[in-house]
Amino acid sequence: MLISDLKYGSQKNNVPSTCFWDDPKFKSLKKKFMDIKILKDEKNNLMIELDNQTIAELLRSYLNEDDSVELAAWKRESPEKPIIFEIITKGKSAKKALEDAVSSAEKDTDKLLEDFKKAVK
Repeated sequence: MLISDLKYGSQKNNVPSTCFWDDPKFKSLKKKFMDIKILKDEKNNLMIELDNQTIAELLRSYLNEDDSVELAAWKRESPEKPIIFEIITKGKSAKKALEDAVSSAEKDTDKLLEDFKKAVK
């Protein structure tokens, strides 16, 4: 399935709220930045709905650095609609790829903050 083929919240793709996003590892990211709705949760295919374009682009960038990620893309049909983000992987679960991307982004932003604090002393 291509990102252009995505449908918003079809009954077939709805996933219960007790999903990986409720894992404590994601709690701080979820609380700080956005509301997320899981649309599809399969081993190698994850589709989420989110409301923050900056985070969507950040995640897309980090995910596309991962060799196991075949597709990491998002779309927004219009500014009033939420972003649909899809991750397709091979050799690693889509959830693990997302976890790794979030972890890498957190490490990089922590390093950036540390460097900034040193520079302004």
